[in-house]
Parts: sequence; C-alpha cells; structure tokens
Amino acid sequence: MSDKEYKEALDFMEQSLVHGKGKVGIFWYSPVNNALFGVYKESPWDKPINCGGGLVSCSLLHKNLWKKEFNKQKFTTGTGPFIGDYKDKPRGRVFFNPETKKFIVCVGSWISESPEAIDVIVDEYELENEDYEFAIREHWELGMGYGE
Repeated sequence: MSDKEYKEALDFMEQSLVHGKGKVGIFWYSPVNNALFGVYKESPWDKPINCGGGLVSCSLLHKNLWKKEFNKQKFTTGTGPFIGDYKDKPRGRVFFNPETKKFIVCVGSWISESPEAIDVIVDEYELENEDYEFAIREHWELGMGYGE
C-alpha cells in the first residue's frame, strides 16, 4: 500500500467518525406491522443530491420505486404491500442539512396517529446519535403527491 493509498484509506474510514451514521432516503410505513417497507437509504455524503435550500437526500422518487416494486410483486408472489397508489400509504423522506448537520424527516400528519413509527424510522435511518427533527409537510400527506 502506497502512502497515498494509506492516507485515502484512513480518510475513508474517518468519514464515519466525522459524519456519523445517519442516512437519507425514502420509505413507506405499515401501521399494522409497525414496520417500514420500500426502504431506500444512502449516506448523505456518498452521493449528495442537492434538493434545494441546502438540503440533500437521495434522488429516487416514491412514485418510481413504487412502480418498480409493484411490477416485481405482481410477477413474483402476487401479494405484498405495494397495492394501489403509492400516495395512499403513509410515507416519508429523510433529508440532511450539511450546514447545520441536522436530519429532517418529512412525513404527513399520519405520524400523529402512529407515533410508534418515529422509533422505527430513527432506527432504520441510524439517527439515534444524530441531531434530527420530524416535520409534517403537505406533500407526504395521504393522497398527496406531485400535481395532486
């Protein structure tokens, strides 16, 4: 291992110390199972996608992941959580603000009826030791989405 490779390896390993473990991404929540499904997550510093306002998240959209999983489900088991429209199940997105080092979990008001989901989301996105907040926003309300 060259000195340059050694330094790059140490820098890479140090990222988890500097940035923590928190992840960004999208999910749906099943109140019946108290579990997430359709989870997509990534580290906010690996492939940061500027979402505007200084926030970063993944580039994947709920509607695109739903379509893919719906079709896969249809041709394999024929049953599963991807039934109906993607907007009709509780869902959310985790953002990260690199300036404040804070994660923002955007959800609909459904979270008020399922407060147990908070711990599930925090655990899945490894936010336990991170600065985070939950924000109820119209886009993630049941039945809402793009152009609705």
